[in-house]
Amino acid sequence: VGLLLKKQHKTIATAESCTGGNIAHQLTLIPGSSTYFKGSVVSYANEVKERVLGVNKNDIEIYGAVSQPVVEQMARGVQRLVDTDCAIAVSGIAGPGGGTPEKPVGTVWIAVVCGDKLYSEMFVFGNNREYNIERATHRALLAMVKMLTENYDLVQKKIEDACTKAGRNREEVTLIAVSKTKPVPMLTEIYEHGCRDFGENKVQELVDKYEQLPKDIRWHMIGHLQRNKVKYIVDKVYM
Repeated sequence: VGLLLKKQHKTIATAESCTGGNIAHQLTLIPGSSTYFKGSVVSYANEVKERVLGVNKNDIEIYGAVSQPVVEQMARGVQRLVDTDCAIAVSGIAGPGGGTPEKPVGTVWIAVVCGDKLYSEMFVFGNNREYNIERATHRALLAMVKMLTENYDLVQKKIEDACTKAGRNREEVTLIAVSKTKPVPMLTEIYEHGCRDFGENKVQELVDKYEQLPKDIRWHMIGHLQRNKVKYIVDKVYM
């Protein structure tokens, strides 16, 4: 993220709820991050979302703090407040409590914005609090990388068109997808970054055997999303 921001001469800020500042922490671990990172708002309480970031109170009451309208307003709010080109916002249910059938533990909404471009997406990770925070952090940073390198306007339109065609909202579509994924979403990154390189059958084999892999390899797969890391693991373990 930092290299892309530097190259494009852009600045960034974060608005974090369930991640509690972890995204800002990851960004500032890099030497020289002060050239592009300007600040963060840890809006854990709804009052902070409303008073500091300008999130509409009615939207929180109607849709909940963990929702697309709220997280998008958080992103726009911190972008405006800190006066940056780009921003990342996250709101979710880290767990272990607080989940509902409609929004289970592990539900996280992520929004990224650069200039006028805005993209948001919902994920459902799992029941482990620490894992959910880490996955939300990694997913948010990955979303910003994609925002800086791809045309997210077209991606957003395709998602909205698919939801309209299905007659469902974004939360419903995501939950349906999660319920049909085997195993569930903790390994979706392997599909996304591996299928195009190795073919679906090889990646499915890796996923099926995931639980039998040593813990250090499992966490290596979870913690690093780059294609070359997935390729390295597939090569070493199965080829």
